[in-house]
Amino acid sequence: SPTKEIEWMIEQGRSYDREEHVEGTPCVAAAVFYELGAPICVLNIRGPRVRISEKLLVGYVDTAARTANWAIQSLRGLSPSHWAEYE
Repeated sequence: SPTKEIEWMIEQGRSYDREEHVEGTPCVAAAVFYELGAPICVLNIRGPRVRISEKLLVGYVDTAARTANWAIQSLRGLSPSHWAEYE
């Protein structure tokens, strides 16, 4: 269900788009939060399916989360406490 997927994204700090939005272009993404803990943008890694295999897509998800966490820290934002592993 959409609610369970949103809860998973919040818990994990990242999300996959397995071509639901644009056919042939998978994506991984992670949110950036500002000082009050609200999201201000999303960083994503997207590319054509011919260049991004499922294995590569899954490998990029930690990169997206680490980069989003770096942006949060740079902006003095407040990321969810359970995302500390990406610091």
